[in-house]
Amino acid sequence: MSILMLYRWKSVVTVGLCFYLIVGLWVAPSWAESVNADRSPTAFQAGLQFYRDGEYKQAVTAFTQAIAHRSDHASAYSNRCLSYMQILDYEQAIADCTQAIALNPRDLEAYLTRGLAAHKLGDHDQAIADYSQVLAYDTTDYRAYYNRGLAQFALAHHEQAIADYGQAIQQGAHLDPRSLADFYDDRGLVHLAQHDHDSAIDNFNQAIALDDLNVRAYFNRACAHHQQQDWVAALQDFDQVVEVNPDHAEALLNRGLIHQHLGDIDQAIADLHQAATCFCDQGHMQAYRQTLALLTRLQFPPSLVG
Repeated sequence: MSILMLYRWKSVVTVGLCFYLIVGLWVAPSWAESVNADRSPTAFQAGLQFYRDGEYKQAVTAFTQAIAHRSDHASAYSNRCLSYMQILDYEQAIADCTQAIALNPRDLEAYLTRGLAAHKLGDHDQAIADYSQVLAYDTTDYRAYYNRGLAQFALAHHEQAIADYGQAIQQGAHLDPRSLADFYDDRGLVHLAQHDHDSAIDNFNQAIALDDLNVRAYFNRACAHHQQQDWVAALQDFDQVVEVNPDHAEALLNRGLIHQHLGDIDQAIADLHQAATCFCDQGHMQAYRQTLALLTRLQFPPSLVG
């Protein structure tokens, strides 16, 4: 049995920038607030306030004014870099982080954010180099380990990714359980990519133990069970996903296909119909059309000719 879109690799998680997804990595929460402004000009202070208020384009303008006032203002470059990240201008973010590092080679946040921007642009080798530079100065920075693990995974460097996630778990043991659960979940995905289902499931179990509403961990554990052909366990996990998020189209789709495989056609039709509706509502039209085609074949199987 084949399952469409069996599991969705989580690209990256942002905390501080935008806590969920698809893309972002661990960065300093509210980094702008943590910078020592040392009585900088009014434009710099205005930039910090704009950033705190979520007015990122205005923050860029204010930090640009601060830089025009003082071209060696490392903190202005650093904060403008983070503001550019928020408006998805990764090339300019890299340029500002590079300038901040030139002015202050120990600006670890600039290395971290430049690595994030490089990751967003698909330059995972550069991202790894920047995170490694952070760790050369501070071997306890869980953010750098976690982000480097994401970049290693993107390059299919599985053993290095597992090692980095392990360090992130160790150094980030003080984090809130939901954040720590992400580290286990991502390490589980690496094991799943290696077809080490037992290790993958163990990591997903730990993620769920830390956060029993962790939809991603239930979904990924369902995929691991599916690969083991443990249909009952996979169904139970997809049930958990749908219980927490009734509009989780991928879970509904996969649950429907398992029901089809097990011969429960009525339940399969119900799940596929709901999945199609969710895909349409969410604007995923290709998945919507694929699901409709599956549903049509299930409801109106081809007749034998002859």
